[in-house]
Amino acid sequence: MNDDVSEPNIQCVLTDDQLLWFNTFGTINLNQWRCLYLNGQMEWYYIGNWCNKVAEINSLKSINKEFKIRDENLMLDKYYYWPDEIVSFDDD
Repeated sequence: MNDDVSEPNIQCVLTDDQLLWFNTFGTINLNQWRCLYLNGQMEWYYIGNWCNKVAEINSLKSINKEFKIRDENLMLDKYYYWPDEIVSFDDD
C-alpha cells in the first residue's frame, strides 16, 4: 500500500479575458466570474463583488431587477465591472 499522498493534477483553461486578468493581477478569483448567455453567445464575464450586493436584497422582485440590470450592463460593455485601469487597454 502506498501512503504517499500527493496533490491532484487539476488543470483549468482560462478564457482570453481571464488570462488578461490573471496576467495583470497575478491571481484570479473564479468566484467573481459567471458564464452567461448574452448577445447570442456563452461567455465568461467578470462581475466582481456584484453578488454581495444582491445577497443583501430581501425581495425576489428586486433581485430579479438587479440581475436584469447586470445583464444589460454586460451586454453594452462586457468589461463593465472591471476596474477602470484594466479597461483602458481597450482604448490603445
